[in-house]
Amino acid sequence: MTADPSAPSNVAAPRVVSRRVFCASGALALAAPILAPLSACTRSAKPARLVLYCSADAEYAIQIIGRFQERVGVQVDPVFDTEATKTTGLVNRLLAEKSRPRADVWWSSEPLGTIRLARAGVFAPYRSSAAEASLPGGWPAVLKDDSATPLWYAFGDRARVFVRNTRIVPEADAPRTLDDLLHPRFAGRVGIARPQFGTTRGHMAAALATRGEAAFVAWLRGLRSANVRLLDGNAAVARAVATGELHIGLTDSDDVFAGQAQGWPIELSFERPPPEPTLVLIPNTVARIAGNPAGDAAHALVDYLLSADAQRALALTPSRNLPVDPDLRRELGGWYPSDLPPQSIAMARIADHVEPAIALCERELGA
Repeated sequence: MTADPSAPSNVAAPRVVSRRVFCASGALALAAPILAPLSACTRSAKPARLVLYCSADAEYAIQIIGRFQERVGVQVDPVFDTEATKTTGLVNRLLAEKSRPRADVWWSSEPLGTIRLARAGVFAPYRSSAAEASLPGGWPAVLKDDSATPLWYAFGDRARVFVRNTRIVPEADAPRTLDDLLHPRFAGRVGIARPQFGTTRGHMAAALATRGEAAFVAWLRGLRSANVRLLDGNAAVARAVATGELHIGLTDSDDVFAGQAQGWPIELSFERPPPEPTLVLIPNTVARIAGNPAGDAAHALVDYLLSADAQRALALTPSRNLPVDPDLRRELGGWYPSDLPPQSIAMARIADHVEPAIALCERELGA
């Protein structure tokens, strides 16, 4: 399969190692769990080629794609979403191309679009034996499709968090529950991203799922009474909090880390309400597209993205994605409190509540 013409021209393909050189170098033994299904050295010397649709941040994804190419010798042609249509654009494209798919593998920075695609029949079932064998007890059930043979796997969490301006809001006043956003001291100084898009959409769905409609509507009306500001994206929320335009908000952990790296006076806090927290983690997801003959090469890329090597690489990016591997998580996930659960609400349950949650947000917030 050739590169998609819409792939950004400025994305340089990392070096490709031919199968013949890869085998001769002895590197095969180092990556055996990933390469086992490919059987590259016993087939043609012509390098395999894949088209990857990817909504993860290009600057980080390219690094990981390059590591895969160097280890496995498969050329990957990535097609990235634009920032304005993050994830949604490629989800709609995959749905439109379902009868004649152009992609081989889907890598998303969030799970809801992936669940939608799985339910629409876009993915081919694939059980990653390498991933399942890498963890005691197999890959966590909450981080994969619940079909007999999974349609997708999840890895590399970010988190939905509160963000506060540290010069204005002391740590003692940091929000710990969604209801804290309604406190009179924050009136007119609270912001969230528009709920129709991105990870705020899933957060609103999780709030509806855990609270029930009556309590969720009451909370939305409280936000409206508090003059909540609706901004164009999570990064905009973090920026507005940093400048003091807002005092607190809801955003993603990686947006806080990005701001801190620029010296912004912001800090994150986590939701901690009993008995059932709305706490939402946002994993990356990966799946094989149905209807393309890529087969073993596509499976090798899925396996690699779930590998400890890729988990470590993602955790070391500025996004600081949480690894699935418990040892790596302890080593590299220190920003996430050890007393919080790895995931408090099933992703499929969140997906089931997206449409009604957004309809209520539009009605109550005028979003």
